[in-house]
Amino acid sequence: MRNVIKDLIKQCDLSNFDASSELKIRKYISDYLNSHIPPLEVDATQKMDSKYILESNYVSGNSIIQEYVCYVEQCKNIFKIIGDKYIIGKKYIGFTDSLIHIFSNSFLLLTSMNSLLISKCNQSVVTEWRTLYENYLILMFLEKHRELSEAFNDHFDMCRLVLEQELANLKNEELEDEYKKQLEDLKNKYDKSFSDDYGWAYSVIGTGRKGCLEKMYDDCSINRAFRLLYIESCKFTHSTAYSVFFKPDFKYIERFLYASVEILKDEFNILFSELPMPNNYRVLLKYTVIILSDTLLCKMDATS
Repeated sequence: MRNVIKDLIKQCDLSNFDASSELKIRKYISDYLNSHIPPLEVDATQKMDSKYILESNYVSGNSIIQEYVCYVEQCKNIFKIIGDKYIIGKKYIGFTDSLIHIFSNSFLLLTSMNSLLISKCNQSVVTEWRTLYENYLILMFLEKHRELSEAFNDHFDMCRLVLEQELANLKNEELEDEYKKQLEDLKNKYDKSFSDDYGWAYSVIGTGRKGCLEKMYDDCSINRAFRLLYIESCKFTHSTAYSVFFKPDFKYIERFLYASVEILKDEFNILFSELPMPNNYRVLLKYTVIILSDTLLCKMDATS
């Protein structure tokens, strides 16, 4: 798929990449993909046969699983093309740096969901989706409040250093001088509540450890259906009577897969708008993601 996308861009003879040519762009991409890659279910089966231990009857009998797995792999290849050309070896700061790390983490979660999905670990698929949603929510919040990006990026160092301090305390040791200085610098830069899980966002959502994600949701324009799915997914995070007795089947988790495609489309759109790339490159990759996503969503709709 990676070479197909590269060739799609290289061989495109269109010259106009604005809104007036959207239909031509879509047709070119659709025709190219249809003629240069095998059907999704075939491609997915080949990928899964080479990468996973399968319960073959379960997977071969479910075209949505096959196509979802293939879809994630294709989108990962698109992201790798972008990364090779516009991320690796480049130094970004602020929101763009946050975006790249959050987006990369989304693909780690989606890859995990793929492996769990084909192993029939449906409950774990839902808990991974829960983290994917939180990832997405933080990205949307940061996009709106870009002034918080530096604090978000610094918060990684704060978390890392606080853990180092706690480990040193458990071993009755002193924190290394280098770590001690880094921690002191961050404490001087921010207030004492910065070390809280969402301390980096307190200037917007207010101080307090409870309800931070709910406050971010209220602050952003996010699909309400995602929020409802998130409430459901939280029921599987800890061992409760509900999580012990209720075992979700594929029909139950298909809604979460659908939502994950929508989330990935949104994250790709932000990435395309932020990274410096030629307009033709941006437009062709953007509509490739849209076409791949919409094709899968239409097939999901048809089976629901």
